[in-house]
Order: sequence, then C-alpha cells, then structure tokens
Amino acid sequence: MLSMTESLNRDRPRRGLRTADWIVFAYLLVESALIVLFARRPESEWLFNLGVNALMAAAIFLLVWCAKRSGLRAVRIVRDWYPAFYVLLIFKQLGVLVPAVHPATYDDLLLVWDRAIFGRHPGEFFDAISSPIVTEIMRGCWLSYFVLPFVLCVPLYLRPKRAAFDEAVSVLVCGWLISYLGYYALPALGPGYFPQTIPAPTCVNDPGVTQSVALTLFSLEGRMHDIFPSGHTIIALLVLWQAARHKLPLWPLLVPPICGLILGTVYLRYHYGVDVLAGFLIALGVIAATVAGRGKGNAQAPITSRA
Repeated sequence: MLSMTESLNRDRPRRGLRTADWIVFAYLLVESALIVLFARRPESEWLFNLGVNALMAAAIFLLVWCAKRSGLRAVRIVRDWYPAFYVLLIFKQLGVLVPAVHPATYDDLLLVWDRAIFGRHPGEFFDAISSPIVTEIMRGCWLSYFVLPFVLCVPLYLRPKRAAFDEAVSVLVCGWLISYLGYYALPALGPGYFPQTIPAPTCVNDPGVTQSVALTLFSLEGRMHDIFPSGHTIIALLVLWQAARHKLPLWPLLVPPICGLILGTVYLRYHYGVDVLAGFLIALGVIAATVAGRGKGNAQAPITSRA
C-alpha cells in the first residue's frame, strides 16, 4: 500500500501546469510569431487572432489557479478537458491564418511526391475494389476519427489515478498541434479539389448516410488548407498506441476501424499518400519522445518505500 505522503506527492503535479499546457503554450507562441512576421494584413484579422491566442494562454493560467483553490468538481473537469475545446478553436483559426501566413498551395508538389514514391496517387490501388458498400465502410471508418479520442480518454479519466489520462491528453495535443504547424509549412487543398488530375470512381462520391455527415463537417470547416500531414493518421495511431499502452480491455477492437480510417483517407481522395506517410512518421516521433521522456522521468524519480 502506498503511504499517504507518497500518494499526495503523486497527485501533486495535477495541481500545477501539465505537459499538455506547455505544449499549447509553445504552439500559441510559434503561431503568434508567424502571424506577426508574415500575416500583418487587415484581411488576416491578425490583431484579433493575436488577442485570441493571448486570451487562450491567460485562460489556462486562470483555470490552473481556480483548480488549485476551488473544490468544485465542475472546475476540475473543465481544467482537465479544456484541450478538447482548444484544438477545435485553434483549428478553426487556421482557415484564415494559414493562407495569410503562407499564401501558396503545394498540391502539385505533393502529387509529384506521390508519383515518385508510389507511382500514382495511392487511392488508385483500391479502385478495383471500389463499390458503394466499400465507400460507406471507408467513410464510416474515416468519421470514427471524431470519436476515437474520447473512446481512449473517457475510460482513462474514470480511473482512480489520472496519470494515464494526462499522458494521453498531452500525446494527442502534441500530435494535433504538430499537424497544424505542418499546414503552415505546406498548405494544400487535397486531391478532391482536382478530380481531373486525380480521378476517382463514381461510387467514391455516392450519396449516403456517411456522405451527408462528411459534407456537413466540411461545410462547418469551410475551405481549409489542412492536408499535409494527415492529422487523421497521426491521431488514429496515437490513440491506438495509448489504448494498448494503458491496457484498455477492448483496445484490439480499435485496429480494424483505424486501419480503415488510414486507408480511407486515400481511397476517398481526402489525402495524398505522402500526407499519410508523414502522419506515420510524426506519430512515431511523438511516441519515441513520450517513451524517452517517461523513461527519463522514471530514472530521475526518487525511490520511495511502500508501507
């Protein structure tokens, strides 16, 4: 049994800034620098977006302060889950900021890379098996992206100790925000905008339940330059790794939809193959950094006795 002192020491880091907080701070700082350096134009609403970034950073400190002094469960829940709202808010900003910071688009370059690596757009490899049923399955898997983080994080949050939840949140936030910086580096619209250059079978765009949901999401997003790297691939792989790492009982059931999600990004012509490849590499980098950081932390932690 852990001694009371050790138990308190293990819980204490949750009352201060966490890894996810520092990742958000770093991103907001980098994005704000990009705005000041490259997007000081009225149409970019640059002063407004700088103000939003400053308010988001200040709100984190306020949440930490309130969580330290308040015994309200609602405050602690907001403090724990605010990153879910932040990644959505930051993503919405990208619609204006990415083209303002980097007005060019690189779809031609990404297609050149696809042809150099794969010989063609990878979606063409699946054209022989395309059908309305396959399309519905692929699109359903693609839509699972929006629930996978909660499938991972909610069970971890319900555990007595929140260390696994904190790690999962920091890992996912890191994956999302790295992908957002990638959109600034290589803005692109995606293969779906170029049907004459990158054709797809008719059934890939057949109407259906999943198509209606996808179109609704696209309309809510607006015109985005959010292709390279594939955030869907990054987050799906990180969810799978964290679910296995923290031994969620049903984690093997995540493998089929995640495989379908990754394949669906190219089958549906949402992404280039190099987007998915970059997503794999970024996910592996986040995993390696997390394991290395956790190992270093464990090595430096003092050895305490168990009563």
